[in-house]
Amino acid sequence: MQTEFTEEQNLLRQGAARFVERQYQFEARTRLAATPQGFSEEHWRRFGDLGWLAMGLSEEFGGVGGSMVDVIVVAEELGRGLVQEPFVACGVLGARALAACGTYDQRREWLPSLASGERRLALAHSETAGPESVRTVARPIANGYVLNGHKSVVQGLPAAHGVLVTARIEGADRLSLFLVDLDAENIEIKRYRTIDQAPAGDLGLLNVQVPASALVGQASAADAPLVQAWDDSVIASCAQAVGAMDRALWITRDYLKAREQFGVTLSTFQALQHRMAEMFIELEQSRSMLYRGVSALSAPARDRRRMIAAVKAYISQAAKFVGGQTIQLHGGIGITDEYIISHYYKRLIVFAGLFGDAEHHLEAFAADL
Repeated sequence: MQTEFTEEQNLLRQGAARFVERQYQFEARTRLAATPQGFSEEHWRRFGDLGWLAMGLSEEFGGVGGSMVDVIVVAEELGRGLVQEPFVACGVLGARALAACGTYDQRREWLPSLASGERRLALAHSETAGPESVRTVARPIANGYVLNGHKSVVQGLPAAHGVLVTARIEGADRLSLFLVDLDAENIEIKRYRTIDQAPAGDLGLLNVQVPASALVGQASAADAPLVQAWDDSVIASCAQAVGAMDRALWITRDYLKAREQFGVTLSTFQALQHRMAEMFIELEQSRSMLYRGVSALSAPARDRRRMIAAVKAYISQAAKFVGGQTIQLHGGIGITDEYIISHYYKRLIVFAGLFGDAEHHLEAFAADL
């Protein structure tokens, strides 16, 4: 992996930082999170105009190319701002899953509008049995399929214009991918917000009939390309977590320098200085693990999966540690909705469970060894 960011990537970072500074002051984010949709369509179109949604997509289908380094540069800054828009869920995971699995015609139909911000796709994969256990079944019928199953905590579902559903065709062991209209009959959507106010939902499929054209790509051929899209999204979410940890750390530093007790600022107490040092170490090690994870995305599949598991496990644990320490160092004010640090803590706790928690990835890492 490159050891320094290019001039273009530094400009990307500066642009994302300016967006956060201007659009995501705490009061503005609070107002946005309180709206029924929970995010801004105007912001999403701005993402498209700036090319953030086109990164990593083929220029043939409206993308701008680029690498995952470009994606994490933007994701880290958006993480600092606690953005409400489903950048990872729809801008990375949904778009890359379709790009990886879809036919030429499917990509031509969908990718340009995804890259421009006109439409959004969510990926419904995880089920109650775990992120790697899919029990949703597709039964072939004349001119189509009948889907039955249930998907849990689908990130970005309430914001999506369509949903990609993983399922196993009857009699097949490998996964297939289906593009499902959210207005289809017998589909049940339970919309809600996660504790960090991000839009999510559960998807119920009870004898949902879809046409043959809903099959994305080839039957029982989605496993490997989906894993690549999934790994890309894990790394993008890790970048957002690193950004959130970074911002939370310095908010806490500023609080300790301003808050007085016994006639001196809290920053003068050695025990609290040690805590801040431990948080800083966890942050910097997480950033190093993030960059190691990006470099592993181009490795052979087994090596890539092992490293992604290590990266997600480490950063999940670090996120919970840093988030918890920010609350401890702020005291009672840290847990109130009226103070910003509680929202960073909630975002980090949600991240720790996304795409499998630390225990899940540690087990996967150990099993591979």
